[in-house]
Amino acid sequence: MSSLNWAEIYITNTGTEEALIQLYHYNKETGSHAGGWIAAPNKTVGPLLVYFKTGFGSYGTTDMWKVRYSVMGTTNNGVYVNDAVPLADGWKECMLESSDAQKKLTWTVNRTSFQQKMRSWPNCESDMHRAGPAQKISNVFVLMLENHSFDNMFAMSEIPGLTVATTKDFNESKGKKYYVKKPALSTMPTDPHHEFNDVVEQLCGMGKKYSPVTGYPPIDNSGFAASYATTSGLREGQEGLIMECFETQKQLPVIYKLATEFAICDHWYSSLPGPTWPNRFFIHLGYSNGLDDSPSTAQMAKWETVSGFTGEDGSVFDQLNKLKKGWRLYGDKSSRFTDHRDQYNGNGGVAQVASLKNISLLDVNPIDDLPGDFLSPYEAAYTFIEPNYGSANTNYKGGSSQHPMDDTYGGEALIKFVYESLRNSPIWETSLLLITYDEHGGFYDSVAPPQAPPPNRSVDPNLPVNHFFFKTFGVRVPAVVVSPYIPKGTVSDTEYDHTSLLKTLQELFGIMALTDRQDQANSLMPLLDLNALRTDCPTSLPSPFKGEVAVPRSTQPEVTDDQLLPEKGNFIGTLGIILKTNIELFAQTQEEKEAMRQEFLDLKTYGQANAYIKKVTDKVDALIGKKRFRS
Repeated sequence: MSSLNWAEIYITNTGTEEALIQLYHYNKETGSHAGGWIAAPNKTVGPLLVYFKTGFGSYGTTDMWKVRYSVMGTTNNGVYVNDAVPLADGWKECMLESSDAQKKLTWTVNRTSFQQKMRSWPNCESDMHRAGPAQKISNVFVLMLENHSFDNMFAMSEIPGLTVATTKDFNESKGKKYYVKKPALSTMPTDPHHEFNDVVEQLCGMGKKYSPVTGYPPIDNSGFAASYATTSGLREGQEGLIMECFETQKQLPVIYKLATEFAICDHWYSSLPGPTWPNRFFIHLGYSNGLDDSPSTAQMAKWETVSGFTGEDGSVFDQLNKLKKGWRLYGDKSSRFTDHRDQYNGNGGVAQVASLKNISLLDVNPIDDLPGDFLSPYEAAYTFIEPNYGSANTNYKGGSSQHPMDDTYGGEALIKFVYESLRNSPIWETSLLLITYDEHGGFYDSVAPPQAPPPNRSVDPNLPVNHFFFKTFGVRVPAVVVSPYIPKGTVSDTEYDHTSLLKTLQELFGIMALTDRQDQANSLMPLLDLNALRTDCPTSLPSPFKGEVAVPRSTQPEVTDDQLLPEKGNFIGTLGIILKTNIELFAQTQEEKEAMRQEFLDLKTYGQANAYIKKVTDKVDALIGKKRFRS
C-alpha cells in the first residue's frame, strides 16, 4: 500500500543578482504547492513543504515542477523560466521517491540552470531561458465594494493625518440639527437615496437642481440628512442615522488594519456624483459613455442586445488583450462570507462587470478559486474582484458588498480572504491591491468634491438622462492601497478617482489612455518605494466584527413576487446582464435574439424576473465546466 509522505524543498540563488524565486509543484495525487521568496546571491530560501506518495501503488505518479527566476535590476533584468518539456505545458518532471521522504532537499537556480538535487534523481536539471522583462509590480488587484462615504467609514478611526468630519459637523432636517457621531448602525433600516438628483441635493441643499446650462450648483455638503428623511419607510427622526460614522477600530477591524499597515487615501472621490453603475463603468472604461444615472429597462434592452456596454476605445480588458497582457475576473458567486441568505441570494452573484462588451459571466471565476490559482504561475497582469450583492431585488441582505441594508461583516470577511490569499502566495512581492468603494451610497461626507477633468470622449446619445458634463467628482469614498513596497502608516491626500487605477495600469503596462480623465488622473505608483521591500507585512488579519448595533425598524414593506418592477435601478441592471448573457451564449439566429429581447421586455413583476434569472443562470452553470481562463 502507498503512504503519504513529505519533503522540505529549499532553493539557493547561485546567480550574481538578487532575484525573486517562485517554485511550483504539482502531484496528481496530492495536489499543488507553491512558494515565493526574495533571495540575495548565494542565499538559500524556503522551505516549500510538498506532499507525495511512496510505496506500492505509487509508481507512475508524476511530480511536476516549474520555477520562475525574476531579476528586477537593470543588469540581466528578466523573468527566467525552466525550459518547456513535452510532458505538461512546460512543467519539468522530477519524481520524489521514498529516499526523499521526510528529508530537507536543497536545490539551486540561476539565470541559466535549475538543478534539483534529489536522492532518487541526483541529476534532474533543466536549462533556463528568458521569458520576458521583469517588473517589481506585475500583478494589480482591485476589490470594489459598495456604497459608503469616506467619513462614514473612517471619520472616527483616529488614524493620524486624515482629513475627516468631526462631531461639530452637522446637517439640518425639518428644523433639527443632526451631528456627526459614532457608532454607525451595522445595517441601515432603509436604502439611502443616491441617484444623480439625490446627490445634487445632498451636496448642495434640498431643492437645488443641476442644469447643463449653469452647471453644478455650489457645494456645501448640507443636504444629506434632509435627503435621507425622504426615504420610503424611514421613521420620524431617523434621518440623523445618515450622519453616523463607524467606530472603525472596533466595527471594521479588517480594513482598519490594512489602512494602518499600508496606505489610506483620504481624497479618493467617486468618479461622478451619482449611483453605482456609471461609477463602476469609470473604473473599466475611463468614463460611463454618458450614463449619469442608474440604467432603465429601455436602456438595458438596447445596449445589452448589441453585446454589451462599451466606450469609444473599449474597456481596460480590451486594451490588455491588445498588449497580450493577461487578466482575470473573480466574484463572490455563492455569498460564502455571510450566514444571512434567502431564496434570492443567487441574484447577488451576478457580476456587474459582465455588462461590458467582450466580457461574459463565464469569465467571472468563483472567488473560492483564488488561493488555488496562486499555486500555478499566475500570469494575469490585472485582476478585478466583485462581491456578492445579496438579495439584489429586495434588501441586499446576505451579500459581501457592504451595501447599507446589509451588514459590514460579509465584506470585511471578503477583504480578509482576498488579502490573506494574496499575502501568502508566491506573487505577493510583485503585487498591488486596491480596495475601494464605487460610490458613497447617500452617507454624509464633509469634504466638497472638487472640479474634475471631463472625459472628452463621444457618448451614446441614448444614455444621458441629466446631461451631466462630468466636470465634478462624486463624493469621497474609502480607498486603501496594499503592497509590500508601501511604507507602513502611509496617509495620502493626493486627489484620486476611479480612473487613477487605469492611470496606474497605463504607467505599469502601457495601456492607452481611454479618456482625458484617465490621462490626467494621478497614479498610485508614487505611494510605493520600490527600493524598500517590506518583510514585516502581516500574514493574517483580525476576524471581522460580528456584533450588532441595534437597527431601528423600518416601515418599508417587503418586496413580494407580484410587485411590479421599477423602471430603473440596480435590479434592472442585473436583469440586463442576464439578457446579454442569454443572447451571447445561447442565441444562434437573429430571430432567437429578438425573442430573448422580447422576453426581457415582457417581465413585469419581481416573481417573473426571479424566475427569468434562475432559468438563464441554470443554463450558464451547465457551461461552467467548459470555461477557460483568459491569461
